[in-house]
Amino acid sequence: MTLYEEYKDGLNIVDYCERAYKNLVTAVMLTADEEDLYDERDIKFAFESLITTGCLEFVTDKNCARKLLRDTFRTKEDYIDPYFTDMMKDYIYLNISEFLRIYSVRSRSLNREESRTIKSMDVINSDLEFLDCATITGSVRPNNEDFVCATTSPLKPNYKLLVVCDGMGGQNRGEIASEIVSSEIVKWFNNYNFSSGFDNVKEEITNVLKQSKKLIKQETFLSGTTVTFAIIGENNTFIGNVGDSRTYTIKNGILEQITKDDSEVWEKFYNCEPQQLSKDDLRFLRNNNVLIDVIDDMPYDFELQSYIIPNSDYDGIILFSDGVTDILSDETISRIYRNSDKKELLDKLLYEACYGDFDIPRDDCDEVMYPPRPGKDNASIALYLKLK
Repeated sequence: MTLYEEYKDGLNIVDYCERAYKNLVTAVMLTADEEDLYDERDIKFAFESLITTGCLEFVTDKNCARKLLRDTFRTKEDYIDPYFTDMMKDYIYLNISEFLRIYSVRSRSLNREESRTIKSMDVINSDLEFLDCATITGSVRPNNEDFVCATTSPLKPNYKLLVVCDGMGGQNRGEIASEIVSSEIVKWFNNYNFSSGFDNVKEEITNVLKQSKKLIKQETFLSGTTVTFAIIGENNTFIGNVGDSRTYTIKNGILEQITKDDSEVWEKFYNCEPQQLSKDDLRFLRNNNVLIDVIDDMPYDFELQSYIIPNSDYDGIILFSDGVTDILSDETISRIYRNSDKKELLDKLLYEACYGDFDIPRDDCDEVMYPPRPGKDNASIALYLKLK
């Protein structure tokens, strides 16, 4: 049975897309000589013709390669299924060499990036509490624009800080903006004594973020970042957010999102009455990454979301960049939490975000929906868990 026949017989559309692209790459490589000197421009040309015209323009005269391509793509003569070409548009920005690396010699190592992480020397890791953070580049992007933090206060060891910043992909040097915001919050936290608890924290952090905007403008141009953070005190937790990175609590295995997304889809769909789509559906919309509030170098004010919740309301608190929550549903995160050793939870979540299965969107909706590919974006998590 050909790959296209498998697709018509019920093969998952996402599996079909991945295998079809690999077949396209294989067909071009079949034109290479013994030294494997194929031209990557041929792959790019064939791929772009697929998604722009829907027609298959053969890149080789080798019969075996032509047969492979016909068996992979053919619907009517050489016209390609429009659903397939729509799905494949997500791949057009890939560097072809990187794509070959991913699918030919795919590494399944998480490769935690300590250079994008702040951890204090006394980060909690005991039988009672666990505090950790990590960030990974993913399997597609060439660099990591996220920055994460997990630390305890040098002045009040009972106070802990978690931060996740997601530098804006596609913007100029988003990794600089995310590092500036994280570092400025940590610097403030390390020198604040919390003598009045959280009474003035929103005002303090707002000033820190305003200063961060100035530093971003000095260091970069057209750069920005999201930020979500949690300060865990003795009895209460202060949560702040700008952008679409998220802070969740988990209690008895049930996940609850505390922050709201500063995004167009959240405003358009999730906040409307009656709700047209579930929150889980939003990650499948094409413009789900269009933000309406960030920390950047533009002369616009931001609005800091803030929340104070009792520590007794949760068993754990988890912060994510959208490189995780675009891939993993709340239900999936809850399932992994329930089925994991808590000290392995962070790595399991990151692994699933990078190498897990696609979630398939519903097909009974008027909106155009498509599944984001695991590993497509940088993925970052910071968490605090009560172990007993």
